[in-house]
Amino acid sequence: MGSFQGEIFATPRMRFQAVNQLYSDTDIPAETVLLDFAKAFDSVVWDALDIVLMHLGFGQNFRRWIEVLFPSTLAYLMFNGRPLSPFELGAGARHGDPLSPALFVLFIEPLLNFLRVQLQAMGLQCGSLTQSVISFADECTGLLYDLRHTKDFLGFVEDFCSATGIRLNKAKTLVQPFFPGPRLLSLYDLNWSA
Repeated sequence: MGSFQGEIFATPRMRFQAVNQLYSDTDIPAETVLLDFAKAFDSVVWDALDIVLMHLGFGQNFRRWIEVLFPSTLAYLMFNGRPLSPFELGAGARHGDPLSPALFVLFIEPLLNFLRVQLQAMGLQCGSLTQSVISFADECTGLLYDLRHTKDFLGFVEDFCSATGIRLNKAKTLVQPFFPGPRLLSLYDLNWSA
């Protein structure tokens, strides 16, 4: 295997392509886990976002501006033709709002940091660098050295989802070996818990 010494990868896509090229011609059971968050912007829980922003060092004034710019969404239900009392949804961001993608990136940064630490020994080696997760906006890709680490990786992601209210779209989440073959694909049977 070669390394990309001195090379700076400017985007996650370039890093992914480089890692794919590095591992596709080997018999190492390396893989990617392509995560898809279900309605990513809609599922951001405001209280959890505020905690993340506070933890990342954003001051109270900034966080209050976020509250002003993203007022709580009220929902009304009709029951037997009559509207019930409104209630706050407590989650979600407006589609098309230029701040929504940036807030989501900040929102999942604790997940990415957690995965980087937990997967240090499970990530792909590129020279002296270990790469275990790359992301762009609401797309997140796990890079695992062995197919058998998939369950651990997905367990870490599910723990974060449970804690923050976001959901993983299991139908669109893919496990993609770099070296596909019957021997490797049979190593791991991905069964989702309901």
